[in-house]
Amino acid sequence: MDDPKEPKRPFILDMSIPDREPASPVPTTPPDSADQAAVRRKLAWDQAAGKNGPAWKVGDRVLAPWEPMFLYVGTIQELQGFRALIQFDDGDAGWVALDDLQAVSVKVGQQVLSRRKMGPLFYPATITKIADDEVLVEFEDGARTEWTKIASLRIIADREYDGAEPTTVASNKAYIEQLRNGDRVWAHWMNGAMFVGRIRELNRGRALVLFDDGDEGWVLVEQLLPYDPASGMRVLANHKKAGTYYPGVITQVSGERVHINYDDGDHEWVMPNALVITFENPGPNATPTKVVTGGGGGWGYLWIAGLVVFFAFKVFAMSSCR
Repeated sequence: MDDPKEPKRPFILDMSIPDREPASPVPTTPPDSADQAAVRRKLAWDQAAGKNGPAWKVGDRVLAPWEPMFLYVGTIQELQGFRALIQFDDGDAGWVALDDLQAVSVKVGQQVLSRRKMGPLFYPATITKIADDEVLVEFEDGARTEWTKIASLRIIADREYDGAEPTTVASNKAYIEQLRNGDRVWAHWMNGAMFVGRIRELNRGRALVLFDDGDEGWVLVEQLLPYDPASGMRVLANHKKAGTYYPGVITQVSGERVHINYDDGDHEWVMPNALVITFENPGPNATPTKVVTGGGGGWGYLWIAGLVVFFAFKVFAMSSCR
C-alpha cells in the first residue's frame, strides 16, 4: 500500500460519530424528573402485570432500543422486574426497560435506516410496500429498491431511550455467514486503514483478500465490510494518484468509477484502488502474502496520525453494525 505523506493542502478532520446520528432531526422530550420516571416505570410494571392494557409476555415480538435513538425488532426472552431480555433478530441481545418497548409496527412512507442484503451497514431509505414481515424499501441514494425483512430495519425513535444493557453482541453474524469467494469488500490492511479488495479464499474465520492495488493478505472475517459505495459516503482518496490521501465525500457512482468531492473544494473521478477508510479499534493487521505497493509500513503514520476518527461509512446517518 502507498505510504501517504503529509498533505500539502489544508483539510478539516471529520470528528463526528456517525453511528449516533439519525438520518433526520429527531424530536426529543425533556428528561423526566425522578417522580416522572417513577410513574412511567410503575405504569410499565402495571402493563407487564396486565393491570393496564395488554401485558408483555415471553415470546412477544417488539420494537426495542439498542442505542438511545433507534429501535430494532426482537423477541422477549425473559421478564425480570421492570425490564425484559430482548433477543434482537440480528443476533444481539440485551436487557431493555419495559416502558421502552413498542409493538412491531411500520407504515408505507416511513423513513428508516435499512441494511442492504443483511449486511452490517445501514442506509437511509423509505418504506414503499409492506407484505407480512417484509418491506420494500427505496434507498435515498437512488441506487436500488430491495425487499427486506423488518428485522433489517433501524427505526428512528420519537424520543430518546435509555438503550439496552447488552448481553450478546453478534449483529455482524449474518453478514459473516453469507461471505463467499469473489465478494467485494473493504478489508483491514494495517493500523486501521481499510482498502477495497476481493475475497479469494475463506478458511477458519479468515479471508485471503486480493486488494485492488495488488497486495494480498489474510484478514479476520470480522475485519471485513461490504464494498458498496453510495452517494454521501465519507472516504479518503488518493488525489491524482500522487500518494497523498485527502478526505472527501462520494457524490456519484458509475460502474467501478467513483466521483469524489474533496473537503478543500477539488473533485475527481477515481477507481476503487484509490479509496481508503479508517476504523477505530480495527484489531490485528493483515498477514501479507504478497506486497507490490511498497510495503504499506507507513500506514502507522497515516496523516490522521494517531487520531482514530470515526470516519468510515457515513452516509448521512448510515453506520456500521451496532
